[in-house]
Amino acid sequence: MFFKKVMLAAAFALATAAITTPAHAEALDSIMTAKVIKVAVPQDFAPFGSAGLDLKPQGYDIDMANLIAKALGVKARS
Repeated sequence: MFFKKVMLAAAFALATAAITTPAHAEALDSIMTAKVIKVAVPQDFAPFGSAGLDLKPQGYDIDMANLIAKALGVKARS
């Protein structure tokens, strides 16, 4: 399971690196300043995003957002 998450993170990083422009550097600066990354996740497309029994967001997209936040050393907010 961990290996799959790492592979998904690598694929996501490669995909976003291919389309990233220098103008997005400001967004990273604001994330690092605020120590929070905000990620929009639709909760109607399981298993990528859905609401759990406790009504908190869950799914692959939430896991990925948390993994990115951990790598950046910030909190994730969805």
